[in-house]
Amino acid sequence: VPAIWSERAKHKMERWAQQAGLIDRNIFKHLRIVYEPDCASISCQYEAADEDEKSFQPGERYILIDAGGGTVDIACHQVKAPFEMEEIYHPTGGPWGSDYIDDEFDKLLDEVFGQGAVDTFRSTYPANYTTIRDNFRKQKMNFYNKPDAEFLKVELTMDFKTEIAAYSPEKFHVVASKDDDFESIVSNSRPYGLEAGKHLQCKDDALLISKTIWRKHLFDKVIDPMIDHVKSLIKKVDMIKAKGDDDVPKKLTYLCIAGGLASSRYFQHRVHEAFGKGSEYNLSIRVPRRPILSVIDGALRLGLRPNYIKTRRVKYTYGIAVDRSEKNVEKIKDKLPANYIEENSYTHPNTHKRTVRNLFSAFIKKNDAVDLDEAIEKKYRRFHKNEKTSKISIYYSPKEEPYYIEKNQQPLASVTITFPDEYQGLPFIVQFFFGETQIRAKVLYEDKSNNKDNKQPKLMRDLELEFHDLFTKE
Repeated sequence: VPAIWSERAKHKMERWAQQAGLIDRNIFKHLRIVYEPDCASISCQYEAADEDEKSFQPGERYILIDAGGGTVDIACHQVKAPFEMEEIYHPTGGPWGSDYIDDEFDKLLDEVFGQGAVDTFRSTYPANYTTIRDNFRKQKMNFYNKPDAEFLKVELTMDFKTEIAAYSPEKFHVVASKDDDFESIVSNSRPYGLEAGKHLQCKDDALLISKTIWRKHLFDKVIDPMIDHVKSLIKKVDMIKAKGDDDVPKKLTYLCIAGGLASSRYFQHRVHEAFGKGSEYNLSIRVPRRPILSVIDGALRLGLRPNYIKTRRVKYTYGIAVDRSEKNVEKIKDKLPANYIEENSYTHPNTHKRTVRNLFSAFIKKNDAVDLDEAIEKKYRRFHKNEKTSKISIYYSPKEEPYYIEKNQQPLASVTITFPDEYQGLPFIVQFFFGETQIRAKVLYEDKSNNKDNKQPKLMRDLELEFHDLFTKE
């Protein structure tokens, strides 16, 4: 799945797979959800190992850009050992895939022929318009195969030429007059304010588009924000040390690109220009032989090496909501919104002290390093032996230091602990695991009366997380 998927989205994927009968919920890890950039990463390393044994040595860092159709996912790893990686920064990404270049082509047609006219054609002849879009997609991957070529054509259809010219001039938004034919509309158009007749031409059933439009107004509108994001990411990762390292942070060595868009010569050119040898970053750019297959190849290899990512970075700060006495809240008073204490204070029925509700108690913070099977343990206690269940709600925040639960914020997920009849103790421990692609939880029941050395829990159970709607858009 894309690395930018939310926890809720991954949980839905798992639940639907169960409902479809693809997996059995009673079989531990029957389904493995893996991130696309992790798949591409291991595929690139296997290919590099076949070609050059000196690549990806322990201590070396690299960024991997998985540029697909919808999203671009970006991972930053440091090699711990052969085929054992540590995340240096949690996976990031955005809506910079090749499909958005297709959307820019749609906007170009709207500007040249009028949005009303093109929308009418799209709704009247959807299959015909799909053919035009498919023709654009094919040519899109050919752009920059010949860097000096002034134009690259996109095949239209005879129906498009005939119908567009027949629509009323009002739908062209003053682009056309009643006497204009299709060729005149194209030659008189000034897309993006460019000079008429210089950047768009007609030849038979094809629309010839200048390299200026291809580069600046189709590709760059999608690639530029991705490059800016990677530059910003490099600044961050250059300040982060690997887990357990006492030395200064390692510098990046490689930048790998994979995915369908990575097959584009122009995309490769932009990446080399921005980050390759001779740039301010001076990175070695690695392009697999078949970038579009890297994720599929890597998914199979991850099945054989499930522990490929040894250490991950937490994407959010996770914790629980707690109530604290006003005296203990004084030291963070300046971190809270105005009037927060007044609006959220009450007299505790047991302690009879003024208490502030809904404060954020974090047990792991954004971008903390956590190993694959590392457990974050939290101790709890039920009130009495007759209490059969206990519910713990987990909150999350995109902030590194959240101090309070946002207004109207719902929990990310909840876990319900059911106490077995044979357990007579009061304390219990909940373990949370953040080192995999999905959050997991376990409960440990500890009965001191029957466990004299107090070293091993009496019972251990896996917990099922119930996910709720998220309070932020992801």
